[in-house]
Amino acid sequence: MTVKSTTRKQTYAGGTGTFVFTFRALTSAPTDIKVKKTLISSGAETDLTYTTDYTAAINSDGVGGTVTVSPTVSTLYTVTVYRDTTDKQESDYDDYNQFPADTLETDFDRRTMVSQETSEDIDRTLKLSITYTGSSLTIPNPQADKLLGWDSDGEEIENKSFTSTNYAGTISRGNESARPASPTVGDIYVALDTETTFVCYTAGTWDVMSTAEAGIECVFDGGGSAITTNSNIDIEVPFACTLKSATLLANTTGSITVDIWKDTYANYPPTDADTIVSNSSLLISASTQGVDSTLAGWTTSFAKGDVLRFNVDSCTDIERCLVSLKVEKA
Repeated sequence: MTVKSTTRKQTYAGGTGTFVFTFRALTSAPTDIKVKKTLISSGAETDLTYTTDYTAAINSDGVGGTVTVSPTVSTLYTVTVYRDTTDKQESDYDDYNQFPADTLETDFDRRTMVSQETSEDIDRTLKLSITYTGSSLTIPNPQADKLLGWDSDGEEIENKSFTSTNYAGTISRGNESARPASPTVGDIYVALDTETTFVCYTAGTWDVMSTAEAGIECVFDGGGSAITTNSNIDIEVPFACTLKSATLLANTTGSITVDIWKDTYANYPPTDADTIVSNSSLLISASTQGVDSTLAGWTTSFAKGDVLRFNVDSCTDIERCLVSLKVEKA
């Protein structure tokens, strides 16, 4: 028998009671085959007991075999089958007898398997780089509420104390209307209905936590021809926000005017009467770009779930145009 593979374990999905493994093992030692199940959700591991929870049969040539688990392992688990060779030598070689080649080879196989398993165990340990030139390390005995850390010389590992600091303010959540009326400095309140976070920097006053900018965009594409007048695109606003600027970018020089209409989901679709741009439509005039960052007369407040309709009022020569709204989340 030879030991040509270094594999000593295989992992399977649960949901069955029979697991076929392919690694080498000693045909005379089925108890060297071990089984461990792992709960996927938490990583908790359970060692199964031979004959009580499972049995193992090794093929006659020592290559692979079958593990039978009873009862069947749930699909909530994975199952690991591995070899843990008994580290002993029971052969007694008598002087002057016929050379016991099979016995000697089996002993060599056992030594090889134990060596493989030791190497695989070491592979899963923490190791210092080969370039490390310091002294050997010893991990101290565990102590309650201590952390392992390097000493001041950076050479030894020791148990270290750590300080736990409680947050001075109060952190709470609920609907925006239910936030405390008189917060103290450091209080934080998360409004679940408006997806807004409030922080108290000055006693008795809530401030909205700094918000991130985002973009709401769409592209008009005429498919190789000038964009058709009254083409429109609808977009649902994914979060409450405030409009900061609006930009048009075209693929070629030309002119385009885009109106933006807004209404609630319940009143879909928006119409021209729901325009947010007042008398200053978003436009490009004989150019490839246009931007409005003043938004004079515009409606700039969007609620989560509002529907925006981008409507092309007119277009000359432009075949493709990006409409980009820069917004600040509320």
